[in-house]
Amino acid sequence: MKAIARRDRDFADIEGLLKAHPRLDLSRIRTWSRAFAEGLEMPEIVEDLERLIAEHHTGTTKKGRSKRKSK
Repeated sequence: MKAIARRDRDFADIEGLLKAHPRLDLSRIRTWSRAFAEGLEMPEIVEDLERLIAEHHTGTTKKGRSKRKSK
């Protein structure tokens, strides 16, 4: 799972996966991420994943800028 490593490259890969596969089973991803986060005692795994999902759905980057180009 990319979310567990928590490297910048892994976060970029997750963003790419969210973009390329809009019909991902986010419920299943969240369930497994929570399980790993609890087992590793690293709640930031879930926090980071939720941030990436939220950014993907709102169209913003981690710096709060819009990913969409203005015309």
